[in-house]
Amino acid sequence: MILSAAACEPGRFCPHHPVDPGLLVLIAAALIAITLFATAAVALVATIDQAARYVARRIRRARTPAAAAQAPEPRPPHHLAVIAAALDDWWLVTDPRAPFDGAAIAPRVETYLLSSGYEITPRP
Repeated sequence: MILSAAACEPGRFCPHHPVDPGLLVLIAAALIAITLFATAAVALVATIDQAARYVARRIRRARTPAAAAQAPEPRPPHHLAVIAAALDDWWLVTDPRAPFDGAAIAPRVETYLLSSGYEITPRP
């Protein structure tokens, strides 16, 4: 039995109504378009977010002094590093309340220098 368009109730799907298939195609096309738009919007937001992070990193890097960021702290010459190690060792084994005596420390520094390959020769 085929029903006429007038026999379909408003607001309900009627397969024999001539407008309904076109309406369904239109709704499907609209849903596909909305899905594609949402996907493109998400991709655009992700791209903008990555660009903003890149710019923020570049700005942070530009604010730091270039010399301090690139060059490490200056290191003392090797003989000074050996002397500093000898003094650190002396400080670790000595009572901190004891008076500082350079003459007592000198043999320890000399031992560190000689064991590190330095020669101690007096100048005439």
